[in-house]
Amino acid sequence: MQSIRRLSATLLALAAATMLAACGGGSGDVPAAAAPAGSEQPSVALGARGAGKSLPECPAPAATLVDITSVQGPDATSPLEGQRVSVRGIVTADFRASGGIGGLFIQQARPDEDPRTSEGLYVFTADATPLLPGDFVQVTGTVVEFRRSGGDPLTQLAGSPVLERCGAATLPKPTVLTLPVASAEEFERHEGMLLRFPQPLVVSGNFTLGRFGELVLSPTQRLYHPNNHPELSPDAARDYNARARIVLDDSLNVQNPNPIPFLSAADTSGTRRAGDRVRQLEGVLSYDFGAWRVQPTAAAEFVERNERTEAPQRVGGTLRVASLNVLNWFTTLGQRGATTPEELQRQQAKLVETIVALDADVLGLIEIENNDGVALRALVDAVNARLGTPAYDFRSPGIPGTDQITVAVVYKPASVTAVGNPQVPDDPDFVVDGGLRPPVAQRFASAANGGSFWFVINHFKSKGGCPANATSPDGDFGQGCWNASRVRQAQALARWVDGLVAGSGEADVLMAGDFNAYLQRGSACRAARRGPRESARATASEAAL
Repeated sequence: MQSIRRLSATLLALAAATMLAACGGGSGDVPAAAAPAGSEQPSVALGARGAGKSLPECPAPAATLVDITSVQGPDATSPLEGQRVSVRGIVTADFRASGGIGGLFIQQARPDEDPRTSEGLYVFTADATPLLPGDFVQVTGTVVEFRRSGGDPLTQLAGSPVLERCGAATLPKPTVLTLPVASAEEFERHEGMLLRFPQPLVVSGNFTLGRFGELVLSPTQRLYHPNNHPELSPDAARDYNARARIVLDDSLNVQNPNPIPFLSAADTSGTRRAGDRVRQLEGVLSYDFGAWRVQPTAAAEFVERNERTEAPQRVGGTLRVASLNVLNWFTTLGQRGATTPEELQRQQAKLVETIVALDADVLGLIEIENNDGVALRALVDAVNARLGTPAYDFRSPGIPGTDQITVAVVYKPASVTAVGNPQVPDDPDFVVDGGLRPPVAQRFASAANGGSFWFVINHFKSKGGCPANATSPDGDFGQGCWNASRVRQAQALARWVDGLVAGSGEADVLMAGDFNAYLQRGSACRAARRGPRESARATASEAAL
């Protein structure tokens, strides 16, 4: 009733019933009492954000007429959940087109005076009533709290909502929101509203860009995993990430969008690298798949700030050693890798160019098909064909373990000499969830000076596919699933490497590969950061931090 109280004494002298029935009256956009069917609805002046303007008339509501802020309420769930109501608001974004997320967003024309309640609302509907941003509408539907993939619910109107266009109005100005917010609850207070982020935001993650058309954004710099922050404790980092993380969505409900959005170019040269910036982002705030999201209402403006380097930076030394996850290189089609000859050729071409550019003297490969060196030989032959010389070779360890994938080592005979055969441990502590994916070690001697070292390539149990037993120590406690087993693997690795050193007299060890662990609380192994001739052997105490 605040805006009505601000009307002049002359206006207050008008018939109260007629005034309260006006579309746009009350503290938001709703009269204090529903108007009788068929009654006239004269326009009422807008509040501070729309002084001198008026809202168009709407037909009599089909259900109890309430403010959008009353639907949202001050908490994460609506106090009107399950009720069929009518609301009025201004369309801020419409995503009902084919492939879209399937609805539109509306916003109360005049905010209330409660900072805990949002003025925006999502309407999930297939109703094809033509609408444009800025249209003033009346919507009748059922208040629903929609949950998907965990997390908090999204308050929305659903249940076959009825849309009625009342006329054109003034689009609300975007509310300014700066990251990080003071508390994660602040996102809830802006749910469904039109927002503007004034500061440049950093592309913090692009892992799901090609699959789902989305980017993770954050202020200042890329976000750390809570268990891998160099300065904050896991709890402090987790709190910061919750307040600083937002997902830029493409407003589509499709997988593998074509074209991929947000790229630097529309052709195959286009990319979007982590570390790039987004400026003056505007859109509506939604929640889905466990994350707060911005559905943009204008094209996002990107600034490229993390250009790809031509080659790795030189770090000194006389030998270059690297590791590479080849992402299921299978020459057997239809297994875990390519399913067609064409896919296999594309995968091979990318891997060959990567290996050539790495130019490593010793290279550890992860996720090679475990078929007694057949897939490994095919890849090495392709690399050598690209180079025009037999630059790389390998010694096959046979079929290590029981997994479909294995690790392997290739090397340049011109740079190093393989000393002895590859070594594979038989320690049962490398077995996880019934499967064995052991490391492979190869000793090398430098062709330049004869200095030797052990190279150990690893692939510890991944963080996915959690155990069925909810009380298992291998549950996800911040490190991802199977961390207890990864610690056991790391301890077994330390014992095994100690045995290699004792048996050979060679104390220089370099470990590399996928340890699948983070810096803090149970980090399985930090040996990969050390180089040869640094006695880089993981100890049990390091493995079980």
